[in-house]
Amino acid sequence: MRPVSLSSSLNGGLVMKIGWFFNPQGAGHKNRLATLVPHFSSTTQLATLSYAGCTLSRDLSLGRRDPIPHLTLPAYNTPTRHSYLRDQVWQAFHGLQMNSGGNAPFFAMLTAWIADWQPDLMVIDVALETALAARLCGIPVIYMRQHGKRWDLGHKVAYEASLALLAPFSSDMEQTDCPGWIKKKTFYSGGFCRFDPRQTPPSPFVSQADRSRQTVNVVVMLGAGGTNISYPNIFSAAAATPHWQWVILGQPEASPDRSNIEPGAVSPNIRLLGKVCDVYPYLRHADLVVANAGHNAVMEIGAARAPFFCWPAQRPFKEQLCKAATLEALDLAVVRHRWPQPQDWPMILTAANRKSRTQWQRLLDVEAPQRAARFIESVGRRCLPAVAA
Repeated sequence: MRPVSLSSSLNGGLVMKIGWFFNPQGAGHKNRLATLVPHFSSTTQLATLSYAGCTLSRDLSLGRRDPIPHLTLPAYNTPTRHSYLRDQVWQAFHGLQMNSGGNAPFFAMLTAWIADWQPDLMVIDVALETALAARLCGIPVIYMRQHGKRWDLGHKVAYEASLALLAPFSSDMEQTDCPGWIKKKTFYSGGFCRFDPRQTPPSPFVSQADRSRQTVNVVVMLGAGGTNISYPNIFSAAAATPHWQWVILGQPEASPDRSNIEPGAVSPNIRLLGKVCDVYPYLRHADLVVANAGHNAVMEIGAARAPFFCWPAQRPFKEQLCKAATLEALDLAVVRHRWPQPQDWPMILTAANRKSRTQWQRLLDVEAPQRAARFIESVGRRCLPAVAA
């Protein structure tokens, strides 16, 4: 192992090395990183890590002149069939369940990388196991928070071990049951996403002259991290609203292709677009957006100020249920826990359009990404060996 050295200088400034671990589940964590990267200073060196399942290449530019080195770690948390071991530790350390050494390759590569690259700070978005491992290696940690009932022992230990917690949302979107000490330790950047709410792109829908045939544009956004919205759900709703245009972005996880769709099931008022890289024009001009309650999906809908029907999916720690409850309390969305009956959609459209779209203005902030990056760097500077000396 090479000896620990003080951070070097770059262009007259002190270099700060930040390692960033992001969870590859869905696209939200990667998109959040991409949104923040341009706001880091030139003297901040970044390296990214994720575990197997990440679809990214080894090197990422993410808007920077030089590629950001990326390390793909072996997957951890191999499921165990040992009922005694599983039952003993699941509630306390959900991802650190004993599995006869199945996590060892992940931690071996992680700790070897830490010893070699010697980051000044680690940002963890999100994995409490990675946060604890970095902390045990002596690396300061900032932990990215998410909604949900994350007050179990494992999360509390990770929160306590971190120098700071970063919430990528407004304090107004905090859960009412969040413990006071966690709130006190949290930096609330304000809500943000990859889209600029000040922009109004051209409408991707039919022209106004054709709107007499399809009077309502409904966008169904299916996130990359899985969804409980199925094709039958969409088809039944569209069949009950023949004068509405239903535009489907993405596809249900259970339906990786359309080969199982029965002939005639797709009515003329349905457009199955599959994966769409830039969903913002659709959200911005939608009369109603139908989606789950994933964080980045919610932020993107908020940036578009779109009327929102939210059907929260089941996630660990009731993440989306808690997010949906917050949205409902702030009067930002129509929330249902069962898929609506076909005849209920006109009522849902009316209710969603009665919500205050201006409410989003105080929950999302175009300066939030810069604010988050500056906060991370401010913590990192306090951790530099030269400063500590």
